[in-house]
Amino acid sequence: MTYLTRLTEAIKNELAQGRLGTPVYVRIVIVASSDHGHLVPVSVAGIQMVQELLGPAIDEIFVAGSVESGNLSLQLHLQGGRTGQVVVILKREGAPGADLLLVGNHGTLRHDLAEAGLADETGERLWSPGSVRAELVEAVEESLRRRTPVRLG
Repeated sequence: MTYLTRLTEAIKNELAQGRLGTPVYVRIVIVASSDHGHLVPVSVAGIQMVQELLGPAIDEIFVAGSVESGNLSLQLHLQGGRTGQVVVILKREGAPGADLLLVGNHGTLRHDLAEAGLADETGERLWSPGSVRAELVEAVEESLRRRTPVRLG
């Protein structure tokens, strides 16, 4: 199991308790260490997490930045007006980390992997290369190439 998978499950359990209401926005910032320098697949892992937490299908993806610069910023528009943002930054030194903000119509939830002191302790990967969906990788790469939003579906 990866850290993002465990985090997603923990947040879904929190959502099931109803204290946040309906989730409407998720922002996740992933700091990938140099050994996790596959920015597109890491960003897709973040997209998949956002979609799992918000629920509806993704209508549109827009990607800014570049693999060469070591950072990508993705804006996601989901069906029903929900939105998500995934930011992936390559950090040449230090442990990987993630910062997540989820906004519901009755409250917010924030989690910072580095702040919680877990980044150095878990030893597990943030994401799994085998779990990323090929169609999302293609959409991210197409948006990077065209420098415009890409519609899905």
